[in-house]
Amino acid sequence: MSRQMKSTVKYEKDNIIEGRVIRRSARLLPESQQKKLLNEELENNKEVDISSLPPIHFTGKIYYATDFEGCANICDQVIERINKFAKDIVPIGFDLEWPFSFQTGSGKTALAQVCVSEQTCHLFHIYNLKKLPASFILLLSHPKVRLVGVNIKNDCWKLGRDFPEFPAQIVVENNCIDCGPFCNKVYNRSGRWSLQRLTAYLLQKQISKDAKVRNSKWHILPLSDAQKSYAATDAYVSLLLHLTIQKKAEEIERLNITDQSDVQGDAVIKEDEAEQEFKENLPADLSESFEEPFEEQNCLIDHDNLDQERKELKDS
Repeated sequence: MSRQMKSTVKYEKDNIIEGRVIRRSARLLPESQQKKLLNEELENNKEVDISSLPPIHFTGKIYYATDFEGCANICDQVIERINKFAKDIVPIGFDLEWPFSFQTGSGKTALAQVCVSEQTCHLFHIYNLKKLPASFILLLSHPKVRLVGVNIKNDCWKLGRDFPEFPAQIVVENNCIDCGPFCNKVYNRSGRWSLQRLTAYLLQKQISKDAKVRNSKWHILPLSDAQKSYAATDAYVSLLLHLTIQKKAEEIERLNITDQSDVQGDAVIKEDEAEQEFKENLPADLSESFEEPFEEQNCLIDHDNLDQERKELKDS
């Protein structure tokens, strides 16, 4: 092995850490490769202008439960459908909202958002509950369920502090997938992500973080249509982010398997067959389990009224 090749190998093995290039070691490479690595680093670290991106909103069905019985009823139905689902893993977009005051800090958890598919999202108003329904706890800790989102574990710890009966540690250890570290692993990135930045990076969309809605009185019933839409969108986007990253991970794995087959002289799977197999392995068909309406009908938001609320918020 030549001295130049040895230097290149050492550089690649020792000086690329989580996708970040240590520049002083790049001097061991030829000038053309130094420029290529620098351009790649700049491209990877380039921030997207979020304000220029189109907005994203959840436009599916929103089911809104405001009491113990309604929450328990919905959770029972979701669990029943999950049990019938063929796949072993069911990703669910999850998020929480709570009132915040600069004088008193964070209040008790007011709303839990559970997005079970790209067409269905459940909002559980739990602020006034003295205790969480058993079915709600069973849903979030179900062995098939994976709660997905950005900084998702912090939400689970928060829920556990506000409701001691919630097994936060068990859920954090067994049922949570944080989209931030998952993205870093699959896309060879590093750093901490917010929901807004990760949405811009992966979906090329802008998720609303309007302070008037974000810092609104989430504990006061009833929620406005703008609040419902904001909350449902957060959980919906969390699910989309996970599915996008998972799809990329599946593609990489499929390409690696194909490359290994080439090296070993095995027959290469035809492109259309591989694509079909990949699609069949995605959890997209989860939505089929939730096409039938849930019994709780206090659900759909008034989209005409929502458009008017958004306009008033923008003009104010």
